[in-house]
Amino acid sequence: MRRPWRTKPPVPPKATHTLTGLEAARITGLYRDKLTGAPLTIVFEDGRLSAARLGVLVPASGLHFATALNQTWDFDGNGGARAEDEYGTVDLYERVAAARPSLHELEAYAGAYASDEAEVDMTAKVDAQGLLLKRRPDATIRLTPVYADAFRADSLGTVIFNRDAGGRPIGFRVVQDRVWSMPFHRMSDPAPTADKGVGR
Repeated sequence: MRRPWRTKPPVPPKATHTLTGLEAARITGLYRDKLTGAPLTIVFEDGRLSAARLGVLVPASGLHFATALNQTWDFDGNGGARAEDEYGTVDLYERVAAARPSLHELEAYAGAYASDEAEVDMTAKVDAQGLLLKRRPDATIRLTPVYADAFRADSLGTVIFNRDAGGRPIGFRVVQDRVWSMPFHRMSDPAPTADKGVGR
């Protein structure tokens, strides 16, 4: 549905509750959108909760907030959150643990991947700094771990790997603002090399 064009800048709502440090601690952290997998980090600084793309979360209570973008946020206190905008669109979030995979663990993702929709091939490789994607002719995209199987790529979006029943990565999808979920399937494993300088 096409949404009306805003002619005035958003007006921040007024707080009707003073947030305590204990209340903020129940909310801050890393979340993922339960539908798309896109990550969102909520931080507490200078007595205020905020998040990228959202701005300040203005408290009406310890678990209910509003933003200048006319969104309301309700937290359940157990890691779940519900966001609703002025048009009635609802997004559900869940808090997740940040991932810090070792170079050895990153090796599981290495291989060739292809998207039939985008007609693009990419190769996942591991070097001394971590995981990266290579795209012909000479593009290199560094992946930064976010949560389990999810990575942030500044020039690409969020890359989320999926696994088969045995736990082997068999593909990934790219989540962007304009591309809800672009799937890539795994084509092959990388050829073994004598020395990649990883984990040594």
